[in-house]
Amino acid sequence: SLHGIATSTPSRHSSVKCPCAYQQSYHKLHRITNTKGEYITLQFEYYTSLTPAQCASALNKRIEQKETASRPKVMGKATKDSFVLTVKTPVIGNFERRTSLKATSTRDKGTTIIHGFVNIGGTRQQQRLIFIGGLIVALGLITMGYFLQGVLVGVVGAAMYIPLEGDARNSAYLLKQVQSILKAKTRDPRPN
Repeated sequence: SLHGIATSTPSRHSSVKCPCAYQQSYHKLHRITNTKGEYITLQFEYYTSLTPAQCASALNKRIEQKETASRPKVMGKATKDSFVLTVKTPVIGNFERRTSLKATSTRDKGTTIIHGFVNIGGTRQQQRLIFIGGLIVALGLITMGYFLQGVLVGVVGAAMYIPLEGDARNSAYLLKQVQSILKAKTRDPRPN
């Protein structure tokens, strides 16, 4: 459990390549259940030589930075035991998506282990499938004379695109920020 969120691993999960374009390491997908429903979420583990207190200080400095044209505002809070980072970015026009990354930090054998979760949205392939499927159904309904239902399917498809694309972009940004700010690596440097 991480900050009151119950986690369970799907029975048929395996290590998968992160859909984030910059990410080259492998992570595990987990099913996260909270009060808003169920999401497929990326579980990650990073390692850094910074102490948990140094990690919290570095993250809080980033949280305090103002938004710029090239850098979105990162909201959240970091303590020596855990942190939450949230970013909100536009997806289509004025429609924005807010994504949060939650993690804990523990120290072991001179290395701080960052263990956390972030909703990764959908891959480009999943987004295309939803878009094409929705478009085919919408056009089919409209040509059969069900104009209102066809438009409704189109609106639902667009509404599904916003969280999938928003979470994909935001999670990639948040993971990159954690790695950069904390000088974190995906390989465990501790001796076996």
